[in-house]
Amino acid sequence: MFHYADGLIKLLRKCGLTPVIVETSAVGSFKQNYTLLSSMNVKILSPSAVLDYIRKNFKDILFVFRTGCFLGGHDIRYSSGGADVDQIDAFYKITELLKKNNKDVISILAFDGDLFLNSKEWNRWLKKRIKNVDYILVDTDNLGYYMQFYLGIDDYKVIRVEVPDIEDVYVRIFPKYEKKVLLLGRWFGGPSPLSDLSIVYLSKSGLKFQIGIGESYHQVIIDRKRFSLEYGKVAFGLGYFYDFYLKEKKEENVIKLIFEGNYSHYQIPSLQLYYYPLIYGLTNMAGKITTYLQYGLIPVIPYDQNDFHREIIHKRMAIGIDKKLLFFNPLEYSDDFISWYRINIGMNLDTFTIAKFAEFIHNLLVKGDEE
Repeated sequence: MFHYADGLIKLLRKCGLTPVIVETSAVGSFKQNYTLLSSMNVKILSPSAVLDYIRKNFKDILFVFRTGCFLGGHDIRYSSGGADVDQIDAFYKITELLKKNNKDVISILAFDGDLFLNSKEWNRWLKKRIKNVDYILVDTDNLGYYMQFYLGIDDYKVIRVEVPDIEDVYVRIFPKYEKKVLLLGRWFGGPSPLSDLSIVYLSKSGLKFQIGIGESYHQVIIDRKRFSLEYGKVAFGLGYFYDFYLKEKKEENVIKLIFEGNYSHYQIPSLQLYYYPLIYGLTNMAGKITTYLQYGLIPVIPYDQNDFHREIIHKRMAIGIDKKLLFFNPLEYSDDFISWYRINIGMNLDTFTIAKFAEFIHNLLVKGDEE
């Protein structure tokens, strides 16, 4: 599921571009996205209409863009209905067709943290379809290292796409905060430094908000404001700890394991119906973290080798938990401390919003005009 799809549409329109969405056979896996985009009056092409649209408009098409996952041979791909393979194959064929008629078309392929390369057969399949892509974007450097090792691709940019638009950020400063920890979305299980006494379980409250994903743009706007009013004073947000407290190896060795080619095959025991490779904890930029930052909630995350974690910890936007700390007590933090971190979050919007991608697209358009 594509998070913050509305932000991407708004960005493209601000750049003077007209986004056109290609519906693939995996439409069922992205029903919410298609409904949301329809509510924004985005043109959506059925598969049967694509060739005719390209024939009539190939001279005016500037970009071919796809963002999302690639699950390869991992078992969790069965829960996605094969959406990853279907989309990438469509992206490849549309790009090839366009470039034969318009050499100036730019292809952009973005991968989120759901990139699993533990199958040699599927890796070969993917590599053949992305070798001529103009730009590959990833959420984290670790994800880039991972692709480099398994696919031999080292030309990538760390530019985040499935993140909020700046105008949808609600970071507010208060004299006093509710010193609890909000838990959004799913939980993989495993030890964490939090106590149930200090956690606000939004998923168990019965309240539902359309924030990053929704079916109606109008409702998304309402829910984002409502979420800010109801939870804007909560001080912290709980991130994923995966197997952080279970690792036997020293954390410094984890990146080495990526290059040894072993780490992506081990599994994270999950409370879900499937297992995630351990690599996920190092390469993924969890959507819930960007949502916490969007509202000024301070993420509580492991101080590990995930470079996105390290980035927001070092910028004093998140609290990194050392493995020796077995209990995080939110009451130990002053209101002034929380405000300080919220100010830091507000001063580093490019870290977790679509701002860098906006700059990237703008530069490509300027370069195209100069040529």
